[in-house]
Amino acid sequence: MKKKETVLNIEGFEIPIKQVFCKQPALFLNIETRNLHGEYPLTSTEEDMEAFCRSQIQSISRYLEYTKLWTFNNPFKFENGEVEYILGNYYQLNINVDSTSRQKIEMDEENKKINLTIRCKENVSKYLDKYFRHLLKNYIQEIIPELEDVLDVKSSGFKIGKLKDAYGCCNKDGFLKFDPILYRKSKEAVKTVVLHELCHIKEFNHK
Repeated sequence: MKKKETVLNIEGFEIPIKQVFCKQPALFLNIETRNLHGEYPLTSTEEDMEAFCRSQIQSISRYLEYTKLWTFNNPFKFENGEVEYILGNYYQLNINVDSTSRQKIEMDEENKKINLTIRCKENVSKYLDKYFRHLLKNYIQEIIPELEDVLDVKSSGFKIGKLKDAYGCCNKDGFLKFDPILYRKSKEAVKTVVLHELCHIKEFNHK
């Protein structure tokens, strides 16, 4: 079956869509460029995809209205109001500097905010980096057993640490190391990196 590509025009949005090998139709939003694109199964029609897009467009419009004043810095500066991309989700950073308060951080999933109370402004980037590394470590710890079962391998542990030119590495003892930049990636991307490194346990010099 020949794959199709076209553009839908729905309520002011131009949405490129294409058929791919997938099970369900999906809409993807780039919050920085505010652009949409869609994918739908080879077994569906363009009309099916258009109906799906129309069912999602109101909630997407509300989300874009809510986030229209968000600030994107590249590279990230850990500034108040900046939008952070953490493990596949966008959050707006809300920093409260108060030398008399206890330092704490809260991930507000409902409003997509990271609320940070800190005593010293100079410590913001260090504090957030440490916290995001912790989130990454927890996620990797969660998925490793599942992926080990898939490959029928067993790692000897892992840690988060800077790597010069790779997202991950594995030594001959099966110990894994992952670069903290992965907390800026989606969970699917992190899972792919972990799976790749576990493959080295089965075949160390695989290509």
